[in-house]
Amino acid sequence: LLSLRSRAIPEQEFVGGRADDPAFVLQFLDAANSYRQLSSTDAAQVEVQVRDAEGGTTLVACYRQLGGLPIDVTCSVRATEQDRFSHWSLTVDNRAGLRITDVQFPFLVVPYDLGGAPGSEALLRPLNHGSLLRAPRPQDLEPDWPQAWQLLPENGDNMHYPGLTVAQF
Repeated sequence: LLSLRSRAIPEQEFVGGRADDPAFVLQFLDAANSYRQLSSTDAAQVEVQVRDAEGGTTLVACYRQLGGLPIDVTCSVRATEQDRFSHWSLTVDNRAGLRITDVQFPFLVVPYDLGGAPGSEALLRPLNHGSLLRAPRPQDLEPDWPQAWQLLPENGDNMHYPGLTVAQF
C-alpha cells in the first residue's frame, strides 16, 4: 500500500511505504519448528486484474508459487462510491502444507511524523481491548518479529479466542 489519503484532507499522506514493500507477509514454522517467512516479493508469478462490476471496482492480485513452493495467495480490494469503506481479503492456497502462524495483510508502513503538532502522534495497539500510545517513538516500541505477535500468555495475551474479543485490524 503506497498511499492512503482522506478525502477531507487530500494533501495529508498516512502511509510511508515504498514500492518494494510487500503486499503481505506470511510466517510459518518449518520442519524444525523454526520461524520462516514468505512474502509477495517471493512469488514466481504475479497476476493483477481490475474488475468493474455492480457499481464498484475490485483489484485482484494473485501471487503464485511463493518461494518456489506450491503455495499461492490471492489478495482482493473492493471499493464502491456508495460505501465509504474499502473491503480487503486474502486467501491462501496452502498445497505445501505449511504450518502458518500469522499473515500480515495489508502490509502497511506508517510514518511517525504525520506533520501535525509535535507530540500529537498516537498509535493504537490491537492487544486485548486495545491501547492507545501517545507520541510513540521507534525506540519506545519492541521490534516486529514473529514472537511479538503470537497469542501467548508471556505476551500478556491469555484470553484470546474463543474468549475475549480482541481489537484487530
